[in-house]
Amino acid sequence: MTFTDDEIRILGLCAPTVLRMLKAKEEKIIARMYGDFRNGKSDYSSVVAELACMRDLQHEIQSALARHEKGNE
Repeated sequence: MTFTDDEIRILGLCAPTVLRMLKAKEEKIIARMYGDFRNGKSDYSSVVAELACMRDLQHEIQSALARHEKGNE
């Protein structure tokens, strides 16, 4: 995913809050995965896909934020 310059500026302003929200969501996904494991579930493909999506999104935002900060130097 590529962000436009305007999107990068907006992310520069709200990234810390959005990243905290995504991190909280990631922790909930991991807790759910742990609960599923403790309850004997053995198919984690959908939960792993959700976790990968959260981590990819966080990485994209962090990369955009780095580009934003680099552009402001």
